[in-house]
Amino acid sequence: MKKQLSSSVLLFMIAAAGGLISGCPVGGGCQHKDYEGVVTIRDIRRQSDETSAPESPDEKLFIFYKFKADADAPPPVGDFSGETQLTRRAIDQKEIKINRQFRAKAKYIERGTCNPGPYLEEFEKWR
Repeated sequence: MKKQLSSSVLLFMIAAAGGLISGCPVGGGCQHKDYEGVVTIRDIRRQSDETSAPESPDEKLFIFYKFKADADAPPPVGDFSGETQLTRRAIDQKEIKINRQFRAKAKYIERGTCNPGPYLEEFEKWR
């Protein structure tokens, strides 16, 4: 057990040193770039289609969306699809409906080791 633990610590230290040498921080803050574009809501679904009970305001539903950047953007962020979960209450308050479009900013990591994939800050704020 001690050998495994010391091996894990050693690997972490090597990875951290490699990150410092390369100029890319390991952990800590990250730098993101914002890409403005349009989000289209593709679908809204319950966690299980088999549930016949009425929805409650606090029930989380899956929101499926597509993002299209206004200008040139790297392939992972220029045009991507994703999903998130929001409560029925948040969906109603923000008037989220299938085929609705709205302006948004997709954030994409440029430096650091946080969330590598593009994400929509608006959805994070609405949770």
